[in-house]
Amino acid sequence: MTRVSIRSTRVIKTFASSADATRAVVRAQALRAAGLPTPTACACPTDGRRVSFERIEGESPPEPDSPATRPIWKEALRIIGRLHRLNPGAVDTLPPHDPLTRIRGRLAHHGRPWMAHVLDRSLAMVDTCSGGRAPVGPVHGDLHPGQFLADEDGSVWIIDLDDMAIGHPEADLANLAAHAATHGPQRGRRERFLICLDTVGGFAGEAGIAFDPQRLLGHAYLALIRRALKADERADPETTEALGRWLPHA
Repeated sequence: MTRVSIRSTRVIKTFASSADATRAVVRAQALRAAGLPTPTACACPTDGRRVSFERIEGESPPEPDSPATRPIWKEALRIIGRLHRLNPGAVDTLPPHDPLTRIRGRLAHHGRPWMAHVLDRSLAMVDTCSGGRAPVGPVHGDLHPGQFLADEDGSVWIIDLDDMAIGHPEADLANLAAHAATHGPQRGRRERFLICLDTVGGFAGEAGIAFDPQRLLGHAYLALIRRALKADERADPETTEALGRWLPHA
């Protein structure tokens, strides 16, 4: 568990161990050296588990299909494309991405009957595309609109790279679309999900991110299961029930 404290000009993160903190500093330095717009980071001398990050004043982009925010989303996807194309050796040793990390533990406490069916189908879509030999590379690992900040000069930053891993690029794109689609009113969320997925896929294509549409859909269903489980944890059964009405039949 990582704790975050926001100061006037810095963001202080307290990691579980000093090794995790050191890894976060090395990663931030490597990503900046590779040209990615991410905040500077340095170790806190008084506590080996704490890292001080540059605080970026900005706002996260809302829905991707809004004409006003399209330029920000396009730049955000260009940044993700650069991250995906990084040589893994340019970053610290990254673990394999596991799309079930935030699902397994929650299923035992908050699982609904429909989720097992959707989970099996989603994993089949993810695993069988391209004969199971899907291209992998660096991924953000927890990508959603809040991980991008557009500052007052119009520059777009990417933040919170603690969950970087080696995985399918579709995992990042799908999580981004699922998050964007499940905010706001419940009504019309199925249609909104499809629009967000199509819009993010279009921006990804423009940014030169190669992806398999079927694998993207499989990862998107997994992302929606995570959203449903998280909603149950927040005592928001309306979101879970709304997803349960259409996701098993999608």
